[in-house]
Amino acid sequence: MSDRDTLIELIDDTRADGHSPSEAADYLLDAGWRPPAREITDPAELDALLVGSVVRDSADQVLRRAVVFVGQAPAWEVTGYEVPFSVDEIRLPVTVLFDATEES
Repeated sequence: MSDRDTLIELIDDTRADGHSPSEAADYLLDAGWRPPAREITDPAELDALLVGSVVRDSADQVLRRAVVFVGQAPAWEVTGYEVPFSVDEIRLPVTVLFDATEES
């Protein structure tokens, strides 16, 4: 069964049970449905992500926003690299794997 077919089945279940839109949303989330990953194409939007956020760039490199050096602005770090990356060194678009603002 495809993801689309699974989603259709879940939506059909909520309609058959007479759920409100709010109840249907809770049901779908509890069943594991998640929205598509956010994509960023604007360097300023990428730069605005908080420390702790994780992205995957267009070269499949995974980067984490961190304070690499105490007293300096946050940068992007990649496991295995000693030098942090600036926003202009990251290949856009990026896919947001974890947005630290969502945990606030």
